[in-house]
Amino acid sequence: MDQYLQRKRPVPLQQATALTNSILTMLVKDMRPMSMVDGEGFREMIRQFNPEYILPSRTHFTHLMEKKYEATLLKVKETIKEVKSALTLTADVWTSRATEAYLGVSCHFISEDWEMKTLNLATMPLEERHSGVNIMTWLEEVIAKYDILPTKIKAVVHDNGGHTLQLIVNNALKEPSISRAVGAARHLPDQWVLLEELTQGLQPFQCATVYLSGQEYATASCLPQLVKGLQRSTQQTRFETGAGKAFLATSLDPRFRKLKFMGAEDGTRVQGTIEVLAIKESDTDSLSEEEDESHEDQKLQMARSEVQMYFAEPAIHKKDDPLRWWRENKGRFPVLSKLARSFLCIPATSTPSERIFSVAGNICSQKRASLSGDHVEMLTFLHFNPE
Repeated sequence: MDQYLQRKRPVPLQQATALTNSILTMLVKDMRPMSMVDGEGFREMIRQFNPEYILPSRTHFTHLMEKKYEATLLKVKETIKEVKSALTLTADVWTSRATEAYLGVSCHFISEDWEMKTLNLATMPLEERHSGVNIMTWLEEVIAKYDILPTKIKAVVHDNGGHTLQLIVNNALKEPSISRAVGAARHLPDQWVLLEELTQGLQPFQCATVYLSGQEYATASCLPQLVKGLQRSTQQTRFETGAGKAFLATSLDPRFRKLKFMGAEDGTRVQGTIEVLAIKESDTDSLSEEEDESHEDQKLQMARSEVQMYFAEPAIHKKDDPLRWWRENKGRFPVLSKLARSFLCIPATSTPSERIFSVAGNICSQKRASLSGDHVEMLTFLHFNPE
């Protein structure tokens, strides 16, 4: 009789579609496998909420997820296509509890409104060895999938250098005096004094790691300044200087543009590199050959003037938002603002990609047996790229 009544009073199509889409949204947000809808407890809950609603099968939800993935993929491609500035990729390899390997790839850029944006591009199941050559090949596949021009990619951040701080801490823990203290502390209460001092010594590394792992703000530009502070706190000098991307990002961060943590010679070299990049960046007009020489002179002078004016101004407070400063001052520094948008989008570590796996691990368990590697990628992609 109950079944007959349910058939006589079916849920209207529009309402049923809304309920089904709501369930799919829940599965994506909470990173649950599609097999969850087959659970007796889940089906009983839905019957209590709305006895007239006929819950679709797992196969139906899988099909809906695939369709939503394709639609969202097109939107992400269009978003990347519309980005006028440079992009940065972060990549990391992770092995699940089921010993299945995945490559996570994220894309980072600064929007026209000077906001840091992150998109998830891939959570690829891997079957081959995680060599540098293979990782490069997989990244090339991701780049091709999203029609990204290689010249548009400013940097690729992998997990190799990202764990430098952790390696330093591990190094310190291998020191004989510290190692003995850790072992003896279980039996000798007075050794806790040494461990307390050790904790204080490692505190700057913990703070630096947490800060550099952020993805809502510029991080690569802070790296040299933080490194310098850690050098001072440990009285060690293990990091090379030079005008690498991190140093260029630092010089374009108005909080650190004075480059006080660097020697005068290195600072001059970084500023010189910024000037050269500014000249190249300003070379966007196509003039006739007769105007080329005069245009080159004018372009050179304007670029030098802009760079000199920028570095002559005082640094802003370290708690101020550098992206907000550039949004408010891009009119004064039209060329340098383009460089800043390209360099400040570089994350200091690959932590943004690692976060993918902290969430994906929820479905890479025994319950995940019903999800293929491709469906894991789709579910993760939809989770990190909500509409």
